[in-house]
Amino acid sequence: MGVKITGELTKPTIMFCNGSIFNYRQFDPVYVPQLRKYIDDYAIVQYDYIGYGQSSDLEGDFNFVTIADQHIALMDALGIDQAHLFGLSKGSVIAHLVAAGYHDRVLSLAGYGNPNLANDASREMTTADFSTRLQHTKALTGIYKDHITKKNYKLVYDTVFVPSTFGKQLSELNLIEKLKNTWIRRQLKPMTLGPKIEIMDKLFTYYINPITEDERQRYITAMKEISVPTLLMHGTKDRTVDISSSKLLASWNQEAELEIFKGLSHSQPTLIPWEGKKIMRRYASFLRDLA
Repeated sequence: MGVKITGELTKPTIMFCNGSIFNYRQFDPVYVPQLRKYIDDYAIVQYDYIGYGQSSDLEGDFNFVTIADQHIALMDALGIDQAHLFGLSKGSVIAHLVAAGYHDRVLSLAGYGNPNLANDASREMTTADFSTRLQHTKALTGIYKDHITKKNYKLVYDTVFVPSTFGKQLSELNLIEKLKNTWIRRQLKPMTLGPKIEIMDKLFTYYINPITEDERQRYITAMKEISVPTLLMHGTKDRTVDISSSKLLASWNQEAELEIFKGLSHSQPTLIPWEGKKIMRRYASFLRDLA
């Protein structure tokens, strides 16, 4: 498993849970450096989910509960009894499930762009986004068994992510859009390498599959059982996860604080320092208040 540890694990520990298609390097450009400006007395753990980055290949299909169990297994392997959890997007789902299932292992819970599996408005938005990604991923079936590498990364990115980002094919981009795309593609490269291409198909399919009413009720019950200090953050320009998801999660959790950031999108804070800074500054304040 790919793991990056900053600081000594004898200190209070923050575990970062990365989003959809990214390895642990998702936090390297902005989030970790910005957080370090405000707090330096914590250890930080970043890691790859099974199937991503440097971790073992995924066997079978994705399951959020299984990934949450693997999170605890990693804590055990590293000798971490308790940790603060911070999740981005899908990582927030994992962090919530860990907090719900392992109350005694979680000191606090925080997330940005928080999906809510029982929120129809959010699922509709997410389904539309990931259905588009899945459709374009099918164009890569000839190399599904290949890992995403430096050699094929440009092909994978331009095929799958350009249409969902710009709403058009690469050949249809104007000059300004092409320049923006080149910059984004370069910045995302380190955090996207590693998984087999077929993993994206499995993940996107998992996102768009409907949940049963029994699954919905069990999920809601689990979310309402979270009893640790919680900070939920969301941007008003999020077009991947509807802001109502965070609001609903906060309404279920009596320990939750909700912070809305005007003008922030779902993904840009990962790459843009002055946007990620707002999130990390608020998170650092949240942690200091717990101390």
